[in-house]
Amino acid sequence: MPDTPITASVICVTGDGPEALHGLLSRLKTQSIVQELELIIVAKPQLVAPIEALDLQDFARFQVIGHDLSSSARARAEGIRAAQGAVVIFSEDHAFPLSDRWAERLVSHHAYAAAIGPVMRNANPRTAASWASLMIEYGMWMHAPKAEFVPYIAGHNSAYDREMLLTYGDDLANMLEAEWVLQNDLRKKGYKFWIDPEIEVAHMNYSFFRASLALHFAEGRMFAASRRETWSSLHRLAFAAAAPLIFVKRLISISWTAIRGGHGRELFRCFPHLAIFLAVSAAGEGVGYALGAGDSGHLFAELEYQRWRNVYSDEAALQRAPAS
Repeated sequence: MPDTPITASVICVTGDGPEALHGLLSRLKTQSIVQELELIIVAKPQLVAPIEALDLQDFARFQVIGHDLSSSARARAEGIRAAQGAVVIFSEDHAFPLSDRWAERLVSHHAYAAAIGPVMRNANPRTAASWASLMIEYGMWMHAPKAEFVPYIAGHNSAYDREMLLTYGDDLANMLEAEWVLQNDLRKKGYKFWIDPEIEVAHMNYSFFRASLALHFAEGRMFAASRRETWSSLHRLAFAAAAPLIFVKRLISISWTAIRGGHGRELFRCFPHLAIFLAVSAAGEGVGYALGAGDSGHLFAELEYQRWRNVYSDEAALQRAPAS
């Protein structure tokens, strides 16, 4: 459909083959404005041809871009530069829109908000590990009483004004390494963020305890490394030493947010996992503040791309195509 105007560009970075896109694509194809959507998939170069062979004709336009995925932020930045829509919507191959009007509603708020975020749900709520991970990564956005302006929106699953992002030029990938850094900077520049409880995304989380430990350590180290860049050595060491306090602060904050959002029962169920995961994340932060990112960016990216391997088989079916 070359003459169809593109309203928004959906960008997904995937490190797996076409079968891992089944869950996301099946939901994107039912969107009310699918014929106005550009789909951009950024994948490992060897996966470009198999993904291009998928049936993607429902979309106004699609691109499959081969790129080094050692940093998902650099891959997303490449997708943003290639996009044609005025709005770019970040998506993940393990996060699924729950409404056929998901894209339509994200775009509808673009007139008065520079970025728009969803409410996050649990796609695989069976295990305590899954709930604990969701609360750590998306607890702030598991509940929204009404549509309103907010200080932050969910990372990896929100929509942004494309031209606004492109103003960062060569620094765009660095800003995307930890999306809170980008959002802090945008807010200082006067941009506003909007959340809409009718925009919902179900996120698939790790189901297994041991794999979750590696994920949260890498995530904590990456987060700290992104914060320390402009700090003095003394400042970095002080925060590294304060890692136990970071653990306590986050445990209280996340628990209170869950209770206020009506997820007290889930909190009670997953609290031991939550405490352990946060302790491991705080240890990662301590290392990140003291020593920098190391290989945590690459490790985190690989853990993200292999998410379906760390859930139960029936949960993996939410993401992957059934075996032929």
